[in-house]
Amino acid sequence: MNFCQVFHLTFRTNFFASFADYLIGIDLGASFLTYLAGMAYIIPQTIVLLSGPILAKFGSYKLIYVSFALKLLFASAMYSAGRENIALVAVFFIVDRSLAEATFAFFNLSLSEIIDEDCAKYKRRLPQSSMVFGMNALFTKPAQSIAPILTVNYLERFGYSSGGKTRLMTWTERDTVKDAIFHLLVIIPLVLSVIQMLLWSLYSHRSQNRKTTDVVAM
Repeated sequence: MNFCQVFHLTFRTNFFASFADYLIGIDLGASFLTYLAGMAYIIPQTIVLLSGPILAKFGSYKLIYVSFALKLLFASAMYSAGRENIALVAVFFIVDRSLAEATFAFFNLSLSEIIDEDCAKYKRRLPQSSMVFGMNALFTKPAQSIAPILTVNYLERFGYSSGGKTRLMTWTERDTVKDAIFHLLVIIPLVLSVIQMLLWSLYSHRSQNRKTTDVVAM
């Protein structure tokens, strides 16, 4: 599940500026793209800072699950609206990236619960923190390389390239690239959210979740 989140976060971070330039840059201008990038950076941090009371009341399990559901909802709505709705595309850029980054910040709470449960269950003198976080890194690090490779490989079939903004493109070619980018933009969070919701429903430490969160909040 963490692999999916890192994949999504890497995809959004690496291609945020390029995709925004293609989809809304001409219509809203370069100054708006700068504002958009700033909002996409500030909002996730704000969500994390203000989420303490919510975490204390509902626990990280419910909060993370709701974030997956919201990601699915917004991606479905964006896919239905289409890329011609420029204002909605701009909002989706901010919302999708904010959800990805803010949710990722809560994952360490779940890893901590696994460590505590393992320590209590097997009566260990010391928690296996290094092993758990090491295994997590082992499975999630590849996503940081796979996400851009798969994305570029897919988009190059439609005429996109890292230097695509510097070469001349016809309007037809540009529209083809924009369609491909838009589909990736909504399909990736849509598919990942479904996978994550299914996997997250198997998470077994829900009862301890709230207690752990209360301690963190205090």
